[in-house]
Amino acid sequence: ESNRVHLSKAQPEIYQLTLNKLGLDASECVFFDDVYSSLKIAHDLGIHIVAMNDPLSYDPKVQTLTSHIIKDFTNIKEVD
Repeated sequence: ESNRVHLSKAQPEIYQLTLNKLGLDASECVFFDDVYSSLKIAHDLGIHIVAMNDPLSYDPKVQTLTSHIIKDFTNIKEVD
């Protein structure tokens, strides 16, 4: 989708566009990613975030955004 609208996940507009297309409020969504800057944008928009702890891209600052940090999807539980 990002190529079609000429936006990337580094731009807040891509998240807002997606929310609008889905007809959802940010508080109804969860965003999974491993890149701090993308997680920060989603967090600032009010989207719940789950950080992926990828050894190659993990930034400890993610801990300021969420307590939900996972290594993979095997044991993921419902997020409040």
